[in-house]
Amino acid sequence: MITPFAIAQKDTNWVKNNLIISATPTHFFEFFHGASANLGIEMRANKRYSFYGEFGKYIPNTLFSSNYDQKGYSFLVEAKRYFKNGRTYFSLQYMQGKQNYIRTDFIAYDQYSSEYYEYSIDKTFQDISIRYGGVYVFKNRYTFNPYIGVGLRHHKADVELTYQQEIDREYGGSDLPHNWVHKGGSQFYPKLHFGMRFGIKVF
Repeated sequence: MITPFAIAQKDTNWVKNNLIISATPTHFFEFFHGASANLGIEMRANKRYSFYGEFGKYIPNTLFSSNYDQKGYSFLVEAKRYFKNGRTYFSLQYMQGKQNYIRTDFIAYDQYSSEYYEYSIDKTFQDISIRYGGVYVFKNRYTFNPYIGVGLRHHKADVELTYQQEIDREYGGSDLPHNWVHKGGSQFYPKLHFGMRFGIKVF
């Protein structure tokens, strides 16, 4: 009698998280790719699987990046497989988007002369990753979803600089750890994901 009762309680917990609307505030503090406002929806298909979709809009000017007058969007889809506890999960994520922005960097022609230069960057990107996280419900209404993951990103960037200016900009911006993110051309590079989502459980 005790065992069936315990299983029934677990099943009740499963159906509590059928639809969650969430926001990802960590994207506001994005140093590498520029800040964005992101909103998503998670729908539970059954006890083990759910699907998450998220839309992000880049914020024009922030204190956390040197990207100015940003425009663009990102779209993310994620398939989650929950473990037996119904809270932690393993997922596969795909993201793509478009971004354009203006930067002002020093272009150092040699160790004695440099120029403060403004230029634009137009970029498209795709990102595929795996993640581990958990969805925790508080007061039967509010959700907290921390996650970590690794992935691979590809971007194609058109930079309003000549080839020589890009080389000189690299020299002038050698103190920037993410200088390579703004390089022109097509690039693949690994990416580490970590963040958290806060949401409201609809039902």
